[in-house]
Amino acid sequence: MTVTDADGVLYATDLDDAGGAPTLVVTTSLDGGATIARSVLLAPDAGVLRYDREWIHASGHGHVVVVARDGASERAWVSEDAAVTFTGPILVASDVSKAGKLVATPD
Repeated sequence: MTVTDADGVLYATDLDDAGGAPTLVVTTSLDGGATIARSVLLAPDAGVLRYDREWIHASGHGHVVVVARDGASERAWVSEDAAVTFTGPILVASDVSKAGKLVATPD
């Protein structure tokens, strides 16, 4: 899944790292996807834990929110610096059976 912020920075999520190991990664491109500026592993020690149903939202100048389900829990990560760093995981909900697209309201 890919999104762009107000500055045209592109963000993409994936459920595997470059070697195919399960994780949650956010990749950033400053030129519309022609090159990768950086990739950040949100769950570098996921082990056998398998995230799924990842969703991403970007708004403003570098505000990025990622949510993903891990079993029956939904967790979020937040960046205010164009996906250079993230806080989280933050437990959003437990006993989740369905997840959906992130929706934002104007500030």
